Amino acid sequence: MTQTKSILKSRASWAVSSIAIAFFGAALPAAAQENMMISEARYCGVGLQGAKDSFQKANPALFSVFNDRAKMTQLSEAILRSTDSSKWKIRLTQDGGASLALAHLFTYGSIDEHIYTDPRDRRTYRAAIFSIGINTVVIDTVNETVRAVVPAIISYSERFNGPLTPAQQSAGFIKLLSDTDDRDSASYKWISNLSEFDFQLDETNLAARPLILSDDALRALQSNAGNDPRKSVGLFIQRLTAQQEALMASAFRKSVIPSSIDENGKDSSQSSSEDGKKIYAAMIPDCFDGGKRLELPKPNFELQISIDTLMLKDFEHRLAQSSGAQAGQVFQVEQGYGGRFNVKIIGPGETVDTLLDEQTFGFSRSVRLDKASNISAYEQYSKLTANFIAEALEAYATQERGWVKQHLSSTITDKKRRDAKKIAKSWKSIIVDRMKVAPLPRKKDEDD
Repeated sequence: MTQTKSILKSRASWAVSSIAIAFFGAALPAAAQENMMISEARYCGVGLQGAKDSFQKANPALFSVFNDRAKMTQLSEAILRSTDSSKWKIRLTQDGGASLALAHLFTYGSIDEHIYTDPRDRRTYRAAIFSIGINTVVIDTVNETVRAVVPAIISYSERFNGPLTPAQQSAGFIKLLSDTDDRDSASYKWISNLSEFDFQLDETNLAARPLILSDDALRALQSNAGNDPRKSVGLFIQRLTAQQEALMASAFRKSVIPSSIDENGKDSSQSSSEDGKKIYAAMIPDCFDGGKRLELPKPNFELQISIDTLMLKDFEHRLAQSSGAQAGQVFQVEQGYGGRFNVKIIGPGETVDTLLDEQTFGFSRSVRLDKASNISAYEQYSKLTANFIAEALEAYATQERGWVKQHLSSTITDKKRRDAKKIAKSWKSIIVDRMKVAPLPRKKDEDD
């Protein structure tokens, strides 16, 4: 399988053949503790985000690893040793009386299997991509509130000779987590990047509203998923919302309040009191018995992404000459995946939310493959959406006019609404001035 650039010349890439890590850092504020550095916390090992039963249902392979407490103790100790060697800015202790605690919480675990034929040697291969979402959470154990969150997604891929067994699925997750001494591994890079992060509280915070799919987008996604529970609409929303949170933190370097999206794609958090603050449920066996219910602060700004349409189209490529193929024979197919996405920035209002910005974009990518390859449209739509979110947020953070001009949806016909320079200027006012995102170097646009 050969991955090609997006039809619209997308810059983002999706790593499928080597260890990959996406690290995203953010801190959650306490309203009365502006710019306060967190310097020490009790280490609570590895836990789960959400309820135990729902996590097990949605992530059976990763849960089997978590449920092996002896193995998890080994992993937690390895992470702690790596933390010490990486010289974190926050000191981790075993002091049970500490007022702050730190834990790494699994948010999801996914295994994407692909069967494809390499056109160069005509041989069939099977590859699996293992991914784990992890929130590093600092908890105020006295007030039972979330104080800081650093979301991350780590992944790696491996080739297999046949379908994965349950044992191989668990082993893949263990390998992903346990290579903390290998400088080329995803887990080492995750810990190393955390060491560079200042666990500092801020006066503003962000949140990602759950991803929304239109009826058309739902039909496109469901028509290619069949009855496979691993390809449900709920898991699509859960995982893409988690990626959006992580990418927001990466692009804006700001606070991101974690959501509690369950395997059905619904927000499972509950209001704790009249002030509307939500509850963050977690399982942290090393420090707390049973499940823990922690209070989250209310967000100052929210980002809402909706998918209006999802589409795919095949393009045939005929090769005049090819080893093992007759002249003119169809040798490869290029599958193009595209979508129309709506992005809203929502701010606080006295009685109702305030819409600060709304844009609609078109985005696409393509995969070139042999006709015998088995490529999941569901997974390609997932990658398309993740790549769109990554590029869009980078453009928002840098106010990149060229990206806006290239990706504004053709459904927008009003010339004033298509003024990329005006849109970028508006973003600077909202993102830098109001959201207090530190200005980033703006990429040189073609029209500069």
